[in-house]
Amino acid sequence: NNIFLRALVRIPVVIPIWFLAIIFPFFGPINSAVGALLVTFTVYIIPAAAHMATYRTTFARENAVEKPPKRNWTLVYLLNTFIVVWTLVVGFGFGGWASITNFVHQVDSFGLFAKCYQCPPKALSTKQGAKI
Repeated sequence: NNIFLRALVRIPVVIPIWFLAIIFPFFGPINSAVGALLVTFTVYIIPAAAHMATYRTTFARENAVEKPPKRNWTLVYLLNTFIVVWTLVVGFGFGGWASITNFVHQVDSFGLFAKCYQCPPKALSTKQGAKI
């Protein structure tokens, strides 16, 4: 019963993504660009920056529910700063560059839109077909 409910809830999400993947030929590269640019930002950078912003004052650090081991807030700030900088450079920078480069390469290779599979080939168009 639970599996049917989960499938029923997921169908409205999967169907539009499926149609988008069929209609738009570069769904994979766009997905990788979104992942490189947004997921790394929202998963790593925002939480670390929010933690640093929350505990920036002495009052907030003294009244924190969970304190770092040996109350070493400097180490926590250094670790969070390292996570933010590393993720900006590697995830957001290199990952974004690689995914956008891949997208541009695929557009250059295959064209921006998918071919019309129902259209007659250019060699058999009406003007050229009459010459045959």
